[in-house]
Amino acid sequence: YGIYNLNEGVLALSGWYPLLAVHDENGWNLDPVSAIGDSVYSDTALYEVKITLPDGYLLAATGIPLSETQQDRLVQYRYASGPVRDFFLILGKKYRLLSTQVANVAVNSYYLPGHEAAGQAALEITAETLRIFNRRFGEYPYSELDVVAAPMRAALGVEYPGIFLVSERLYDDIEDPSFVVATAHETAHQWWYSVVGNDVFEHPWLDEALTTYTSGLYYQEAVAEQAYQGLEEYWLQRYQGLVSNGEDQPIDETLAYFEGLPNPGVYGGIVYSKGALFFAALREEVGDQVFFAALQDYYAAHRYAIAEPEDLLAAFEHASGSSLTDFYQDWLTLVE
Repeated sequence: YGIYNLNEGVLALSGWYPLLAVHDENGWNLDPVSAIGDSVYSDTALYEVKITLPDGYLLAATGIPLSETQQDRLVQYRYASGPVRDFFLILGKKYRLLSTQVANVAVNSYYLPGHEAAGQAALEITAETLRIFNRRFGEYPYSELDVVAAPMRAALGVEYPGIFLVSERLYDDIEDPSFVVATAHETAHQWWYSVVGNDVFEHPWLDEALTTYTSGLYYQEAVAEQAYQGLEEYWLQRYQGLVSNGEDQPIDETLAYFEGLPNPGVYGGIVYSKGALFFAALREEVGDQVFFAALQDYYAAHRYAIAEPEDLLAAFEHASGSSLTDFYQDWLTLVE
């Protein structure tokens, strides 16, 4: 994806240090890196990181800077974080920075020259999405949130705790819906992946489907209901295309399962689009009050922990006061 990479003067460092594997009732989780999806499954930890750079670079990273010490032509930054699943950093000499404040959170937009309007748009979308999600799911727990334009390939965005990337090529056209969707999507991952974790190898839908659906709330609440309906229509058309090709699959499958299919590319259409349609149907089934109450309970109960599908589904059953087993099975496990 270009997330451990030096390109166009931008150094992105994902997975740059040994990360302790998750240990659970099955032992150590040592899954091999997957060719699809995300391959980082981790517990939360507290980080203190010292980074020494030549002078002249602008640095963005997980956590917050505690100090900056210059000696000759070198600068040492000291960063610290609250409980997070990963520590990511990115830097470049050409980056420009815009900032705003949402409640007690500093929102920062890092962009490259020539993309001033897109840098401002990324800042505004991230800030408004943060306001919506704070109200709908529960408060964002960190004091900073960074959105960073980055030269990438084969991905529109990638999430990390307190910081996320949006592909620089999307900054060429801020009217392109992909720019808005990617920014809102990666912001939603701060709730579903960063704070509430899950096993991305066994149940990738648990964060990706929920993130895809809830990112649509930006359109619904900050743009227009018609814009949200257009997004839902896109999910439906993408999924129906798979059905027409005989490529429908259950939502709740592993990365290894999708990799083993004749066309592993159906992963995106099933996990993201069909998964988003599941949550849209669930919201219609239980109503807004129950739907958002369940998400708030799920977020509060599993913050900084690792959730299982049963935890999310139980939250909806508890909030609705009724069994949703058949509904879940029809969407998540059975091929229609």
